[in-house]
Amino acid sequence: MSLNFEKLKQDCDLYYSKNRELEINFSLENLAYTWGYTYFDTFSEVIKRVKRPKRFIIFGCSIGYQCFFWNFLFPDIPVIGIDILQHRINWGNSKIDEYSLKNVELFCGDINNFIIQDGDLIWQNDLLIPDDIIYELTLSNISNNDIEIISYNKMSCFVNFEIVNLTDEVILKSDKSYKIVADNLIGKTSWSDITDFFIYSKELVENSDLNNFVFGVEHICKEFMVPEINLKSYDDMNFSKRNVKSEDLRLLYNKYFSKKEFVEIGFNVPELYFYDYKKCDLSKILTKYDSFVAKPAHFSESVDVFIKKGANYNLDIDLVNKKLNDRIDISDKRNWRRRPIDVDIYWKNTERGVIIEEYINVLYELKVFVVFGEPLIADLRTGNTELYTIDFIRKDNKYLNWNNEYEIIKEFARKLKIDFFRIDFLYDGYKLYASELAFMPGTFLPDNIQSFILKKWRQPYFEYYYPHLC
Repeated sequence: MSLNFEKLKQDCDLYYSKNRELEINFSLENLAYTWGYTYFDTFSEVIKRVKRPKRFIIFGCSIGYQCFFWNFLFPDIPVIGIDILQHRINWGNSKIDEYSLKNVELFCGDINNFIIQDGDLIWQNDLLIPDDIIYELTLSNISNNDIEIISYNKMSCFVNFEIVNLTDEVILKSDKSYKIVADNLIGKTSWSDITDFFIYSKELVENSDLNNFVFGVEHICKEFMVPEINLKSYDDMNFSKRNVKSEDLRLLYNKYFSKKEFVEIGFNVPELYFYDYKKCDLSKILTKYDSFVAKPAHFSESVDVFIKKGANYNLDIDLVNKKLNDRIDISDKRNWRRRPIDVDIYWKNTERGVIIEEYINVLYELKVFVVFGEPLIADLRTGNTELYTIDFIRKDNKYLNWNNEYEIIKEFARKLKIDFFRIDFLYDGYKLYASELAFMPGTFLPDNIQSFILKKWRQPYFEYYYPHLC
């Protein structure tokens, strides 16, 4: 964490103790008002469970501390805090000025007058409104907009809603065209060590059969199909992708364009600092940031990838500038480390460019193999080569929670309409960042893992090519 954020977080932590007399006197005069605080660690755990929004809105934002937490995690996404207590808003605005925060707005107002937009994420703190009105407001917002809502309230009190399941998950099903699904998790706050948080989102009933969707050969683009002759082995099936001629793959092989697709589908991504397909002097942008990752946007290998991990990390900027500009002259069509190739790979002739993006202090790398729309298994590593593999994991594992990403990957696979690919993530201990795509994964896999993938990948083709035998 930055020193400035640590100091700001400490200011928020100490607000009540430093303003105790003001808050006590105010509460005595207005008995309904209380003070509560959600810790940064709890906030971060809750936020890991939601989709990346277009805006973050906090109803009952108090002094704005959650706005500041969000701004630290996602400085590029606007956050708006609304509260009815002017003295708390004034304190929060003073911190915005003191720490020169951007993309943060706090104001006094009535939440009923705030206009919700598609893509919003709403954090709903305890509000001085009767429960039935809160439920009505929540239901109206989530029914009429494509949003998610975080709340301390369980919506099972809604009239005309049936509780379908109430364990770790709450599903409230109406007789309309949607159901409301809520993940339930527990976190620590200033008032309790075991506070419930509910994350609500809307799911259309007409699309609910997606969970039962069977992704078969008939659902992929014809140019991606593995020819019958290549069904002999994992390598034969994988190498068949050399012959795919696809403009979609040619575009997405460039990391800049795949990053745009990641954002569109809802993944977190490292912040983009710079991209260009023309040669230029990169010195100014490279010296602007204390940390970054700079690399060719069109190479699959770890060729000329430069990482600056902090202000005191030495890096030869002139060398980086030269190497990256030199790479713009070179295609990656013939660069594949597993074996020599004798054909051009059409989609590797993508737009050549240089990408500079946020450095993520990685705890794990997660390379997820996706087979016919299912995130089948993931190579979990502490480094960027097979030597650093510590385990192969599924959705349920002891290392990290990737339930949200798991569902987005399935949606992403349906959009790509491709039978097999790998998507790579970076995990910093708080959240996962989608980083790259591989359409002909060159990962060295243990025999049992390769056999496991092969069986799942080949079976739909057997059923397609030999229906009379299945």
